[in-house]
Amino acid sequence: MDLKQLRQLVVSIEAGSIVRAADRLHMTQPALTRSIRNLEYELGAQLLERSARGVVPTEFGRLLYERGQALLAESDKLKADVARLTSGKGGGLAIGVGALSEGWVLPVLADFSRANPSLELNTRVGFFDELAARLITSEIDLVISIMPTFLRGTEFTIEQLGELRSSFLVRRDHPLADAPEVTASVMTEYGWAVFDVPNTTRFFQDNFFKRGLGLPRVQIKSNSVAMIRSVLLATNSIGVLPDYLAGTDGELVALKSSFGEIRNPFCAVYTSALQRSQPARKFLAALKDAASDRCWG
Repeated sequence: MDLKQLRQLVVSIEAGSIVRAADRLHMTQPALTRSIRNLEYELGAQLLERSARGVVPTEFGRLLYERGQALLAESDKLKADVARLTSGKGGGLAIGVGALSEGWVLPVLADFSRANPSLELNTRVGFFDELAARLITSEIDLVISIMPTFLRGTEFTIEQLGELRSSFLVRRDHPLADAPEVTASVMTEYGWAVFDVPNTTRFFQDNFFKRGLGLPRVQIKSNSVAMIRSVLLATNSIGVLPDYLAGTDGELVALKSSFGEIRNPFCAVYTSALQRSQPARKFLAALKDAASDRCWG
């Protein structure tokens, strides 16, 4: 079995049809059929179930598909890195950044880029589940995120880098903006703009439900930082956001709440593949240096 055959199988499964797969691979249908048959013969297992409607993977085919995606992604990344090195452009580094983590990562990333001008940096911003999936398939080298509530799989290594300081933010002309202290019960009288992540539900349960209060009314859920901030500026909603998202323009202000300071650990998450990437190891070291003895907010 070679990578060419593996790619042909992966494309066939994703296309759901040998005809469509052959078109995507720029080869004839008989040639693709023959290649997959040879692979099945070599492995001694049927990989595809064929019917008039197309193809679907067997149990063996699903195993090859899942493992094959990671192998092909690593192969593509390796070829790209070698191409950059031979052209004098240096290697590459792909980083996954949690949606709330941009404020922490950007200064470190800027310094790292200046120190490594020949390195090609790629970043993908999103929520942890999406980034973790790309981490498994080696599409990205490292994820920086708020500590996930749970992880699927044991292939991950987690290193805490520091803490994120957050506050209850509202617009500056909000009815509660100038209150000397805002209690949890008062907060339940207002709508909330929150991120659509498990940490939000856990926060409400720990800080409202366990105090004998009803859960706050969620006015909007979103996976967009810009959307949450816009809703807070346009309505009387309350949001729990990192302090840096308040900005320096004074449009959002922190409530003086009875909760005290809110801190969440943020971390670097990676797999064993990190050891094969010198740029990723160097960037992780830079993150650790920047996070030392700091509380980023």
